[in-house]
Amino acid sequence: EAFHGLTHAFYDEWVKGTEDVVGHVMPHIVYLDISANVSDLRAQVANWEKGQDSGRRIAMEKVDRLNNVIPHVAWPGVMIGSALELKDALEPVEAGLEAQNLVATTQALAKVSDAFHSLTHAFYDKWITSQRGMMAHAVVHASYQDIWLNVNDLRAQVANWEKGQDSGRRIALEKVDRLEALIPHVAWPREMKHPIDELHEGIEGAEKGLTAQDVAATKEALSMVSEAFHELTHEFYESIEPRRPAATTEMAPGMPMETMAPETAPALDPALVAQGRTLFATKGCSVCHGANGEGGIGPRLAGHFHSSDLITSIVRNGSGAMPAFAPAQISDGDLAAIVAFVQSLAQ
Repeated sequence: EAFHGLTHAFYDEWVKGTEDVVGHVMPHIVYLDISANVSDLRAQVANWEKGQDSGRRIAMEKVDRLNNVIPHVAWPGVMIGSALELKDALEPVEAGLEAQNLVATTQALAKVSDAFHSLTHAFYDKWITSQRGMMAHAVVHASYQDIWLNVNDLRAQVANWEKGQDSGRRIALEKVDRLEALIPHVAWPREMKHPIDELHEGIEGAEKGLTAQDVAATKEALSMVSEAFHELTHEFYESIEPRRPAATTEMAPGMPMETMAPETAPALDPALVAQGRTLFATKGCSVCHGANGEGGIGPRLAGHFHSSDLITSIVRNGSGAMPAFAPAQISDGDLAAIVAFVQSLAQ
């Protein structure tokens, strides 16, 4: 009952009230949320098809949550088309559910599945692979959760293959590809590095077994994957999460979520900071973020420490309404100075 109340507060009040949130980890968090709700939506429509009218009612809740979640994030350019396609595909599903038209709902749901499939490929094949070595706490958390989901799916698909379903082998290879994209996405903390390396080795072995259509070799490698993930899980919960810094200031809507504890901020060169302040103005950053990072059209930067990796990634790849800036527009040297200035705003 308490979790039911928390869920409604989360989707109906908090998520619904914040749109176009900027931040490197936001597409990852929201993608995982969409994935869970699309899966639940399919399951509830299937329950309704079996004669359970509660399935229709719960499916309508899932549609409402998806309609609130999709606009919650400022989607990267490589994902925005698929995200909007998914949003549009939900409209006829909602209409079918409200009209209690099972046939129309089922037909519309096929388009939701297609749009989500497109979003998934944009996420893993384009966005995740372009973002490497991210360091923020929230990135570690989201990536661990994503690895957990894909490892579980990998096990299930190998089991299906073992039962004679060749589609299981094909889907298992997709899960391997996703795991191989996720692992280098994060600059893993020291405590998690060993199990991550072991996990990567096991995944490579599973890929070889799947490609060679060798069930025995695949299962042997999958055993290594399971052991490594078990160790990773213990390190995540016992070593990493207890030391996660508590938030010290309230996060405003639209503010990047990836912050680091003040004590992790590096010593800054005053000359580089001064150069960065000038470049922040001359390159147009202050137009959106304010001369002192106080925010405006763009999110507030002052008052929170942002990692060099995060700032560099957003500048080079863009985020939401913010365009990407190539080295021809902002050189690596100038970007380093801008990074120093932005980091100085946390002090």
